[in-house]
Amino acid sequence: MDNHVHDDTVITASALYKYQECHRKYKYAHINLLDVNDDFANRLIGHSYHRCLDRAYNLLDYENIILELQDTIPFPSENKSTSTLRGMLSARFALESSKFLPWESIIECEKELTLPIDDVTWAGKIDRIVENANGLWIMDTKLRNGRYQMMREIYENSVQLVMYIIMARHHNYPVLGYIVDCCRIPILKETKDWPSYVNKIHEDITSRPETYFDRFVYPVDSNLVEKVFNNVRYWVNQIKHDTQFVQNFSACVNYQWGTKCPYYGICHENVDISTFTRKAKSHTELETI
Repeated sequence: MDNHVHDDTVITASALYKYQECHRKYKYAHINLLDVNDDFANRLIGHSYHRCLDRAYNLLDYENIILELQDTIPFPSENKSTSTLRGMLSARFALESSKFLPWESIIECEKELTLPIDDVTWAGKIDRIVENANGLWIMDTKLRNGRYQMMREIYENSVQLVMYIIMARHHNYPVLGYIVDCCRIPILKETKDWPSYVNKIHEDITSRPETYFDRFVYPVDSNLVEKVFNNVRYWVNQIKHDTQFVQNFSACVNYQWGTKCPYYGICHENVDISTFTRKAKSHTELETI
């Protein structure tokens, strides 16, 4: 057994989810810092979509961030991912302030916050803090590959989002709750004529926005805050004092999606850890923490 005392003093929601799924997966990602490019294309679109929105809302041209991203991906300068992104963003801005995308005043974008939990720091990056007629809210953007049943229930009582509420209130933002802004990633027949593909996506989204956008509002009261905080505090202490990081064999393969854990080779195929590149830090999504 490869014992290792956890010495990372920062924990995030994504790190907690990894630990709950498989303790060993958490260890590889946040202690050994092994880097993997799982689901690269969708992560690229999701990450880029968030950054472009935040730049655009700060009155910067979203085209610039797309150009920057093209230097970091192993594809030609224009490809399906960047064209999909362009079409999604142009359609979104065309629909801004419609009933599908009601407008809120933006108070903060990509706000990184922390919260002390015993001797550990809980950290996260909030997409936006917005204000409407009722007051301040956390706004979180989610991209989905499809529309699912029980969409509202998927994000209800979200540990990540309730912890955003707790952090925001700790830093004197009197937020009432969180709003989940969902957008479906288009799945259209691909064409190598990328400008035409961008227009095709734009037209499909703007002609039937009800199939692409969902918005859910969740007020958060003190009772839910207490329950979630106590739950997170329990798991944070479990992580902090874990020295074994036992493997969860049930998480090695996702039979629903037909995918393997990105660290499957280490656990089942004797792949040497030294063949993996290492991340510069544990929580690469955080820039200032």
